[in-house]
Amino acid sequence: MARRWPPQVAPEVARRRTAFFAVVSVLLIAGSLSPMLDRDLAAAPRAAALARLVPITDTQGCRLRLGQSTFALTVGLAMAMTDQAGRDQNAAVPVSSTASAVARLWPAQAGSATLIAAALRGQGGTALACVARLQPADVQSMASDGLTLRANTMWDAIKKTFGPLPAGGFMPGGVRSGHVPGSAHYEGRAIDFFYRPVTRKTIEHGVVLAQWLVAHAQALQIANVIFDAQIWSADTSQTLQWQPYSYPDGPTTNVTLLHFDHVHVDVQRG
Repeated sequence: MARRWPPQVAPEVARRRTAFFAVVSVLLIAGSLSPMLDRDLAAAPRAAALARLVPITDTQGCRLRLGQSTFALTVGLAMAMTDQAGRDQNAAVPVSSTASAVARLWPAQAGSATLIAAALRGQGGTALACVARLQPADVQSMASDGLTLRANTMWDAIKKTFGPLPAGGFMPGGVRSGHVPGSAHYEGRAIDFFYRPVTRKTIEHGVVLAQWLVAHAQALQIANVIFDAQIWSADTSQTLQWQPYSYPDGPTTNVTLLHFDHVHVDVQRG
C-alpha cells in the first residue's frame, strides 16, 4: 500500500503548530513578537579534548515514525543517517541526495528512502527517537566560558556536522536569570541553538538538529532535547517517542518559551 506524502505529523503536534503559526501571524502584523530571552553569544572556546564516547550496542535501538508506519533501526544506523542529513542540510543539497545516501546506508529500506530522507530532513516533524541509557558520571564544574566539558564536547561534535550555529543560553561566568528555576543553563550544562525567524523552513532545520541530538544522546551524554513544543529525555520509559512540551510556569503562546525558535539541549549532570 502506498505511503502518504509528505510524511504525516502527529495530530497533537499539527494542532499545536497550526495554533502557533496563527498566533505568530497576528503578532508579526502587530509588530509585537516577543524578543529573544537569550542573546546570541560568541562561540565558546573549544574544549581542550573530547571526552571518551560511551560505547553503544545494537541492542539499544531507535524508532522512525512515518505517518502510520514505524521503522525500527539501530542507534548506529540512526547516527550515520542523521550525520548525513546534517551535512546535507549544511550544504543545502536537495532531499533527493539524502535519499540516495539513505538507500546506501539502509539497503533493506531502499524502497522507502525518499520518505525516510524527508523525515530525516525535518519534513515530518520530530519523527526519530532513540533509547539512551546514561552511565554514571562525575559532576563537572563550569569552565571559564560558562560551559562544562561535557557541554563543550557536545558542541564540538555538532560543529563537525552542522558547522557554526547561532547559540546562546550561557556566558562567561555563567547565567543567573532568564530561565526557569533549576535550569541546566545555570550549571553550564545547556545550550540553545537558534532557528530564527520562525518559519516552516527553520522548523524543519531545527528538527534535523534535534533528531541528530537524540541519535547521538548516549554517545554525548545528552539528557534532554526540546524543540517545536516537543521534548525527548534520556533514561525514561518513553525515550522511543517525543512528548508534548508544556512551559512549567503555565500555558503560554510565547514562541521562545515553547521552543519553536530554538533547540534546547542539556547534557548529563552527573
